[in-house]
Amino acid sequence: MFKEKLCIVLILLSAVIANAASTVKMKQAKISGTVIKLGQGADIVQSRIQATKYIPGPSYGDSSKGYYTDNGITYIVTYGLPPSGDGVYVVRKIEKIVK
Repeated sequence: MFKEKLCIVLILLSAVIANAASTVKMKQAKISGTVIKLGQGADIVQSRIQATKYIPGPSYGDSSKGYYTDNGITYIVTYGLPPSGDGVYVVRKIEKIVK
């Protein structure tokens, strides 16, 4: 009985893992025909590409995220202050969601 239950749990777990998505970090991405690079000004990117979903940081200086979908592929672009900690928001991280 225990082996049968364990087998069912393993089958269900493998199905969940198979459908799970992960992200791949990128140095640049081409979204909706526009190339986005790490360190690029956030205002330039946001004025050229409409985010599918945007999550602002809870307070000034915190990072925010834009979700962009292009040809069925979703990209997550994280914006924040430059490494110096001073200045305008820049692209800090680009990730592509892979299923």
